[in-house]
Amino acid sequence: MSTTVTLANAVTLGQPSTDAAGVTWWHRSVTGWRDGVPMRTTFVDRPTAHGAYDGPAYAGKRVIVLNGSAKAPGHADRLRAMRALVGLGGDGSMLSLRIRDELGECEAMVRRSDKPTISMAGSAWLDYSLQFTAPEPRLLDVVTRTASTQMAQSGAGGVAWNGPAGGSGTRWNGPTGGSGLSWGAPVSTGVVRLDNTDGTAPADVIATITGPAQNPSISTGTSWITYNGVLSSTDVLVINTGSGAVQLNGVNRRSYLTRANWFQIPAGGSVDVRFTAEVQNAQASMTASWRVSYY
Repeated sequence: MSTTVTLANAVTLGQPSTDAAGVTWWHRSVTGWRDGVPMRTTFVDRPTAHGAYDGPAYAGKRVIVLNGSAKAPGHADRLRAMRALVGLGGDGSMLSLRIRDELGECEAMVRRSDKPTISMAGSAWLDYSLQFTAPEPRLLDVVTRTASTQMAQSGAGGVAWNGPAGGSGTRWNGPTGGSGLSWGAPVSTGVVRLDNTDGTAPADVIATITGPAQNPSISTGTSWITYNGVLSSTDVLVINTGSGAVQLNGVNRRSYLTRANWFQIPAGGSVDVRFTAEVQNAQASMTASWRVSYY
C-alpha cells in the first residue's frame, strides 16, 4: 500500500488519484510527518563547570512539506488545478491534513505557513511543493474511540439481624445456604477503561455527561475533575481534559469547576476513568471519547 495524502477533506494527492476534473495526482514525498518534531528547551552553560543547567523541554510545532506532481487533460485544466492548490488555506484557516499508509490513517490540523511553489512542465504537467504548520504537534488516529457507563451506583445488601427460623438469637444473615456479611454487588461501577497502548503521545479525553446529576465528577486513581452544579435530564456537560474546556449545552462553564486535576491517557498505556456524583441516579451516564495519539 502506498501513501495517500488528503487535504481539507477535498483534495487527494494520491498514488495516483484522479479527481472529478480528470487531473491525476501523484504524491512524491512528505517531510515533517514521520520524522517527528523539534524540541523547545533552554540550556544554560555552567560558568565554572562542564556541561549546562537543564531546563524543561516541550515538543515544538510540526512543519510539514508536501511535494508531488499532477497531469491534467489539458492546459486549461492544469491552470484550474493550480488555482485549487493555491487556494487551499489561502485565507489562513486551519485545514485537515490526513495521511494514510500501511499502519492506518492519521490527522493533523494545519495552517499554510509559506506560499505554494508550483511549476509547469510540458503541455499538461505541474509540480508542486506545499508547506503547512501544525501548532499541535501530535498526530491523531482518524478513528474516534468511545466507552460509556452509567453513574457509579451501590448494590443492595448489608446486615440483617435475624434469628434462626423457629428459634431465638441473633445471626449475620448472609448469602443463601450460608452465613456471614454480604454487601451485594454494585449496580454500576461507573468505570471505563480508555486504551492508548498503540500511541506514542498522551491522548486527550472528552467526557460527555448527561443528567440528571448533582455535582458530577470524573476521576482516575490520582486525579479528580468536579463540576459544581445540577444537571437536568436534558443537560449535556462536555469536559475536554486536553484543552481544559468545559461546556454545558454549548456554553462555557469552566469557572464552575471546584476541582481540576487534568489528566490524559498515557502514551503506550491505558487509564480507568470513574463517573460519580453526590447523589446516585441510574439515569445519568458518561461517554468518554479519545483518539490514539502519536509524536
